Amino acid sequence: MISATSADHPARAEAARDAAMTAHAERAEQGAPPPSAERYRALVDAHFDVIWRSLRGLGVPAGSAHDAAQHVFLIAYHKLSEMAPGRERSFLLGTALGVAANARRAGARRRRGGVPLGARRLRQEVPPERDGRGCSGR
Repeated sequence: MISATSADHPARAEAARDAAMTAHAERAEQGAPPPSAERYRALVDAHFDVIWRSLRGLGVPAGSAHDAAQHVFLIAYHKLSEMAPGRERSFLLGTALGVAANARRAGARRRRGGVPLGARRLRQEVPPERDGRGCSGR
């Protein structure tokens, strides 16, 4: 059973808040209105452990779950003004689903050595022996 709470991972929750504060500074430089820092802090404090466990349950390896959770909360930070009050958990879980899918695909690419799946199939279809004319065995 996967168990993680904000108390178990205070540094992880703090890192998610720090990433959002960096994004906050970038938004301020661009003249965009900042989301409520208090609302975001409450969002991270209330949902970080659920999102981290959900990412693990969705197949994100333990070593990548921290980065994936930060990514979820960074997206949430940018979309905070669009997020309906009371629907935050739903938004975060939906975002975690997409982030987990991307993390699994990235892991699969790393295991394949970075070769796109289509290129691998093409290499398998090419005959191993070819003569100088581009035809095999004639």
